[in-house]
Amino acid sequence: MLFRSQLLEASDGRIIANCFGENVPTGKGKDTDYDALMHSIAKVRNYAKNGNLKVGVPGLMGCGLAGGDWRIVRDILYKLFGGENEPELYIVWLTIKKWNQKN
Repeated sequence: MLFRSQLLEASDGRIIANCFGENVPTGKGKDTDYDALMHSIAKVRNYAKNGNLKVGVPGLMGCGLAGGDWRIVRDILYKLFGGENEPELYIVWLTIKKWNQKN
């Protein structure tokens, strides 16, 4: 099993974490490896816990092209962040603003 997390510092000081939960992204069917994703997210949780940081993740993480099931990914997040002394978790739902020719 291959699991990785990449931490980057943004210009405003926030930390951006890329969690990898698939070995070979095909965009065809389910590529999400839930165990790898869980271990990647756990690394971020541990980093946040040690630094007293909050964590935000996009809603449907791993469930777009990777084909994961949001109910399973959500349960992984709740399991990892549901404890009493765990970092705060925010699930961020992004919307797409449609632009017309006048904008």
